Amino acid sequence: MKKCVFVAPEFHSIPPNYAAAVEWWIYNVAKISQAHNLIICKGERTEKTVEKISEYATIHRIHTSVVYKRFFRKWSRLDPYPYAKRVVDTVMRYQCSYGEKPILIIQNSISLYNAVKQLYPEKFMVLHLHNKHKTADLAPETKLITPSHFLADFFHSEAKIENIKVVPNGIDKALYQQRTRWKRDRFGLKDDETVILYAGRLDKGKGVIELMDAVSLLNQKGQNIKLLLIGDHATIKKGEREVYRKKVLDKASDMADICILAGSIPPIDMHQVYPLADLTVVPSLGEEAFCMVALESMACGVPVLVSPRGGIKEFVIPEKTGFLLQEPLSPVSIAKDISDTLLNDNLSTVAEHAKETVISQYDWRNVSVSLANTLAEWF
Repeated sequence: MKKCVFVAPEFHSIPPNYAAAVEWWIYNVAKISQAHNLIICKGERTEKTVEKISEYATIHRIHTSVVYKRFFRKWSRLDPYPYAKRVVDTVMRYQCSYGEKPILIIQNSISLYNAVKQLYPEKFMVLHLHNKHKTADLAPETKLITPSHFLADFFHSEAKIENIKVVPNGIDKALYQQRTRWKRDRFGLKDDETVILYAGRLDKGKGVIELMDAVSLLNQKGQNIKLLLIGDHATIKKGEREVYRKKVLDKASDMADICILAGSIPPIDMHQVYPLADLTVVPSLGEEAFCMVALESMACGVPVLVSPRGGIKEFVIPEKTGFLLQEPLSPVSIAKDISDTLLNDNLSTVAEHAKETVISQYDWRNVSVSLANTLAEWF
């Protein structure tokens, strides 16, 4: 496999300390790769610039001072040394030791890809998109990786891209086969309670309020069900996202006896959270490009009940590896589906089969091999 550089957008550092699926993918695939590679990402003030994370993988963090960002990006809007230029300069420094031009895999940013290709030969570049994007600035000749066939079909249709490969997301098999887990009382939960888990952004498109209302309906009918919400509820958002965040907080306050706002939990700890639940529900109102939450829950042997939209259906197979919510999604329909799923005679069998499937097929080593094979076809 040729040497490659994973380039993250200038949003989060790596490894992420909170839910950041793109950065988590980069970190795990690079760390487990058997070919020399480099991760380039944003650096936080207290982090090392260079950190070796395995025999073959190194992280190079780009630090940009607060004063620089405030003056050149916020006030003047004329950035003399933009992130794309810093990335390419970093690559060129490492190229001296590589002895050849590495493959640049630009992660989840069309604008960053277009900026970098002005400074680096595009024939040595790949764009990896993890979810839907506007395609106006996406050229048909781009070599593109997506995590699902659903997303590949979207970009083929919208951007007329022919050169698309599917490389899925994954899990750390060793981590998810551990028997350690947090105790329910960490979140004020009791062993005799039925726990529904939601993990993800507290955004409108995720169907969080619909799920909260569904759990409320079930309790009104006499079912002893608690809802554990994992996700950042503290960070103030902007516009409609902030309005929705406040609605979630208000509703959670009204449901305080049956709804636990647990906040954001680092990806490295999530394998200890899923086993606390009897069922993980993904009530997305939009189309999921993949859905790491479902995959991770399945790896823990916890059954999943998910929205039948998008790429999630490629690995959540009804009555085989999981269960699907019925359309149209509403609090009433979600409540019924939760109740029916919990009473399903095959619940434990389906959950066990799902666990075996994920552990055997979606380990990060499998993902790394899939990426290596894809790059070998292109380069």
